Amino acid sequence: MDKAETERIRHQSCLVHLRRELLKVVLPSDLYKQLLDKSEEYVTQELQKQLLANTDGMKLHTALKAINAVFRIEAEKNAGLLNPEQARKAQAELIKYLDQMMLEASKGLVTQKGTTWVKTRNVPAAKPCVYYLNAREDFATFLGSSEIPPCTNKVERAIRGVTILRKNSLHKHSANYMEAMCIALSIDATLRENGIDPFKWLQKYSQALFKHMTAKGLSQVWKETGQRKQILYPSPGKVGRGR
Repeated sequence: MDKAETERIRHQSCLVHLRRELLKVVLPSDLYKQLLDKSEEYVTQELQKQLLANTDGMKLHTALKAINAVFRIEAEKNAGLLNPEQARKAQAELIKYLDQMMLEASKGLVTQKGTTWVKTRNVPAAKPCVYYLNAREDFATFLGSSEIPPCTNKVERAIRGVTILRKNSLHKHSANYMEAMCIALSIDATLRENGIDPFKWLQKYSQALFKHMTAKGLSQVWKETGQRKQILYPSPGKVGRGR
């Protein structure tokens, strides 16, 4: 935290997302859904059965196994079974192997246009190859620090509330709306951190704002007409009711 903000920021492409794209290719869609809640060992066995006669598929399958191994080592590091240096050294070898397999699988399927990779063949295997190549350098960011995870799950969980709210607010998608929403969420978080009930605070704030705006409006009428009006605030039980 003692470094400049630009020096603290590191971008890590998510290996979980890459793994998901690979699974969609090497598994038929119906089998993919069936294996989502199965153990890694069971999934591996099923994959081998499906891919024995598919050379291109086996390259992607091998890349998938390398990613799985990266996360096994990460779990061992987090459990204290491996020190961070040992873990990152082993993971560095796996990332090199992953890179080799993805480059091999990409041959004839993708091409580079400017700084972006695009597919040249409309086949399922091209999509994860394009995904990988366009974020290739950032998949290895975590190797430079024991504090950076190989996936973005922690970040995604942190912004999930804002993302869901944005998705469900279909009536107004704009930068200004997002800024206003984030300000409101920041206020809510600040209140909770200070032990203040956001609902009760908002209720008091709204009542005070209503009184202020009413007094301001009546003052304006007084200036324009020269007649002072008495402020009559409705009782809580009559708010919103007809007279």
